[in-house]
Formats: sequence, C-alpha cells, structure tokens
Amino acid sequence: MWKYIVFGVVTLLVDNSDQNLKETDKLFVNTLYDNRTLEQTACNTIVGVTEGCAECYLCDHYTIQYHISKNHDIQHLTFYNDDCSSTKLCCVNQLDLNSYRTNEKCGVDNPEGKPRRVRPSVHSVLPGQYPWRAWVYFYSENIILCAATYVSESSRALVTLASCVSGYPVSELVVTFDKTADTPPNVQQVVIHPEYKELNPLNDIAILFLHSSDSLPRVAMEACLPQWPPKFSKSCISVSEDDLEVNSIIPLQSRCNSTLLHPSLMCTVSYKHAYTPELGGGLFCMEEEEQYFRFILYGILIEKIDNLHMYSNVTNHVDWLRNNIDCN
Repeated sequence: MWKYIVFGVVTLLVDNSDQNLKETDKLFVNTLYDNRTLEQTACNTIVGVTEGCAECYLCDHYTIQYHISKNHDIQHLTFYNDDCSSTKLCCVNQLDLNSYRTNEKCGVDNPEGKPRRVRPSVHSVLPGQYPWRAWVYFYSENIILCAATYVSESSRALVTLASCVSGYPVSELVVTFDKTADTPPNVQQVVIHPEYKELNPLNDIAILFLHSSDSLPRVAMEACLPQWPPKFSKSCISVSEDDLEVNSIIPLQSRCNSTLLHPSLMCTVSYKHAYTPELGGGLFCMEEEEQYFRFILYGILIEKIDNLHMYSNVTNHVDWLRNNIDCN
C-alpha cells in the first residue's frame, strides 16, 4: 500500500566501472557549461568582498530575508556569467548562521546511547542515541504503522507521514519512544496537511500532538526543524527498522526524476545495497554550530527504490509545521 508508481528512476550501480561512475557523477555535476571556450570564460568572475561569507543565495531567497529580519549583516557580491551578464548574490556570516536556534537543546544526540552501552556493530544505532525517534502504533491490533520524529517539547508534537495515520481513529493511536513499551493510547490530535490526497505522495506529512508531558520519557529530546534547504551533496543519515544507520547523499534534485521533482518531495541516493530506512522515519543532516553538532530533520521517508530514497520535504512544509505547532 506504500508503493507509489510515480518516479522515473534510473538505478545507479555503485561500483568501479567507468560507465557507472559517470552515471553517478551526473547526479552531482551540472554539465551545462562543459564545452566553454576560453573567450566565453573571460567574464566569469565575482566582484565583492568574499571574506566572512559562509553561505550565499540570490538576494530574494527566504534565507536572506530571514537574516535581514534579524538585522544580521549581509554581504553583497556580483557574479558575472560567461556572457558577461551579472547576478546579484547575498551572503551570510558564519556567526549569524549559528544564532537562529530557538531551542538550544534540539538536535543533540547521545553517541553512546542513553543509558550508555556497547555498540554491537559499526552500523548499529543504540537506544536513546537519537532521542527524537518514536513509533506510531495502532492500539487495537498492536501493530507499528510507521516511525515518527519528535520536534516540539512545548506542544508535545511529532511529525510523520499523513499516509501512515490517515483513516485511523485518533483514540486508537499510540506514540512510543521505545518499541518494547506497553503504552496506552496517548495521541490527542492528528493534523494532516490540507493538500494531502490518499495514494499520492505529494504533501504526505502530518503532525501528532500527545495528551500530556506524561507521554514523554525523560530521554526524549527534539530534533531541529530546518530554516532552509540542505546543501547540495550533503551527507545525511536515517535509520532502518532493525536499528541500523543508513548513510545517503543529497544530489541535484533535478536528477532524481524524469520530470521536475515536486517541491513537497526530495530525494537522496545511497549505496545500492544499503539498509532500507524505516517508513515515516526522518532524514537527518548534521550541522556544525558554535558548541554542538546538531541534527536537522530534512525529510520523512516515503519509499526506497533501489539506491534512491524519496522523502517528504520538511523544508517545504516548515512554515505549515511551525504555524500548527505554535498554535497548539
């Protein structure tokens, strides 16, 4: 019931053959200007002071607008293209990138588990290592519907797939942070994205609100919601049903599908025989800040096809998420 036959995917066999390496490279290389002449590159330059620039965007990008609203310093650059046309860029300082967290506790993991224990294998994820991991059960039949991610302590909110919880009575839903726990129904409200439609992967996202703080174990800790999309070619992690870590990379999103990928979706690629992430589980990318490395929730797994993982794009829905969580 979870398969969506909508993605035109070319399977990449990750091995040492030249052909396969070229196919993999296509996901990460824009080849539009591969055949430039020397004359065509004469104007290709950047004008402006680049010192201190950590991230640059088009000046009307919402990331820049966010930093302007916070009175952060913005550096302006002009990029001259091969044909001598120009593009204005706005850049943010690293110190300002580190200042946007509203919750200083979010996204901090416990590498040795909580309580601490010995890791049975290199890829094993320990209990409590990622303290925002949770699971949604259907109480009457005691079955796991899918995974979820804890994102708000004040509102006791988690995010998961709309397709996971749609059609189930709220009074029969259980969220647990331990797969072995015997927990009674504890979900107070389910908010499904208004543009979600059954059997369609677009806008497949929902928020679960728990009854009270009693539903949360002491080890529970929030993952961070994103402020902007993840960087191209960034390495991220997810977790399989068997608690094994899955590593994947964010490619050019235009290379994930035979047509333009819908903004509510995003993809990653992994080694072909990598473990399969759990349905509804999060895609987490680590960001370095002043005192911590933090894990940011960028995606919610919809499905895996060979070595391509398709996610609901959390960045695309972050305003909807924040508005509903803040109002609860």
